[in-house]
Amino acid sequence: MTSIGRVLLHVFLIIFTFHGKNYNTVQGAICGGDLVGSSGSFTSPNYPEHYPDNQQCTWCIQVSHNQKIKLEFVDLQIETSPSCGRDYILIYDGPSRSSQLIAKSCTAENRVLISSSNVMTVYFRSNEMVAARGFAAKYKSLPLHFNEPSCGGSLLSNFGTFTSPNYPQYYPNLAACTWYIRAANNQIIFLHFTDIDIEYEANCRFDHVEIYTGPSTDSPLIGLTCTLSENIFLINSNTATVHFTTDRSVVNRGFSANYRTMQAGAYCGGHLRGNHGSFTSPNYPESYPNNVQCTWHISVDNGQRIILDLGYLRLKTSQACIQDYVEIYDGPSTDSILIARVCHPSNPYFTSSSNNMTVYFRSDYSATGGGFKAKYTTQPSTISQNMCDEHLTADNGIFHSPHYPNQYPHNAQCNWYLSVSNRKTITVIFTDIDLEFSPRCSYEYIQINDGFSEASPLLGKICSGLNVIFTSSTNNMLVHFVSDSNSSGRGFSAFFFSIS
Repeated sequence: MTSIGRVLLHVFLIIFTFHGKNYNTVQGAICGGDLVGSSGSFTSPNYPEHYPDNQQCTWCIQVSHNQKIKLEFVDLQIETSPSCGRDYILIYDGPSRSSQLIAKSCTAENRVLISSSNVMTVYFRSNEMVAARGFAAKYKSLPLHFNEPSCGGSLLSNFGTFTSPNYPQYYPNLAACTWYIRAANNQIIFLHFTDIDIEYEANCRFDHVEIYTGPSTDSPLIGLTCTLSENIFLINSNTATVHFTTDRSVVNRGFSANYRTMQAGAYCGGHLRGNHGSFTSPNYPESYPNNVQCTWHISVDNGQRIILDLGYLRLKTSQACIQDYVEIYDGPSTDSILIARVCHPSNPYFTSSSNNMTVYFRSDYSATGGGFKAKYTTQPSTISQNMCDEHLTADNGIFHSPHYPNQYPHNAQCNWYLSVSNRKTITVIFTDIDLEFSPRCSYEYIQINDGFSEASPLLGKICSGLNVIFTSSTNNMLVHFVSDSNSSGRGFSAFFFSIS
């Protein structure tokens, strides 16, 4: 520090001592204290030089009783670590560290936080390892019921609404806004974007909103959206972070969102609409409760089919999954065709044949697990009107005879062309077969070829059986179905999956 800087710091200390404030000092630097008045500023010890090791500094900010506090970190550079476990800043909504925690920070983002009363507490802690420049913060008072246009902030009520800057007018370029939602310890957060009109790109690489389960952007990311088709998020935690980022090009109207809190474990199942979405087991990422039964009904646009990704699945496993399990149905209810029952990590992808899917989760009375996290997307359906002739290109899915489980039509000839990723093979399992039976399956039959044509090697020809299995030697398979002009039955249902 320069000699002028030392003089100014000495004068600063004298002024605050004269006004009766009690500050700790570290190597001549201010570490905490009481800040009063309608506005002010403070910094980490030695700022902008590196702060010392092993510091614990507490600032208590107090404004007039009918005011609230807007705190802004204009510069922040401290040691970052997972979950901010090393050096960090804690901001409390009240006069002490026993007050409600608003946020925990160790990232380089500029932050704006607003208290719900006239008192706020800021706590800074450093360990014995890496030091950095530290932080500079300023605050000012606002009328208690004043809601100024803002970019980010702290949301502490049981419900509320927030919007992008200037909404519904155009948001600015190069915006970086963060909202911190905090609920009571035994609650979770339901977040609903009622309007999203931001620059669109298929992977949301330009302008986008990120949703994190936890008190900062270092918490697990559960969602990234730039379109209204993915607009509902359930955060199974009492803290959530929403971060809005824009680039230097196109601007649009922005977004409006509302949130509400609810008892943990109370949100179990529901109706999911839109072509993208996500949901989790109750209490995720904590263990799910005993004796729950949850049903999610997924509905997407006509002409689309649903691809479900169970990328994280940690249930109590049992033989045949008879204790805790997830069931996926190909239709709008649990009376629809069962695609799969799962209770342990395997192939995580499941595909519907229509624009509806049902997911059912059940736990029993004994041990539980970490639960599951699911997300779904869509792809155009290539199913024809009678579900006859179809090219299936996902790594798993289901298919069935026309009109199944009702009677298939006479004189049908249908082809399913199955194609999965290169260097993978296909296994198909026929879970139900009800065709006209004849010796050697001469009249009605299902023919399976190891390739894309009937001239490819024959894997089998069937007209009866249960859980009949065929596996290809390549990444292509043809399933050919033939019916004649005589009696018809229910037909068949099958599902397939890829094997590396």
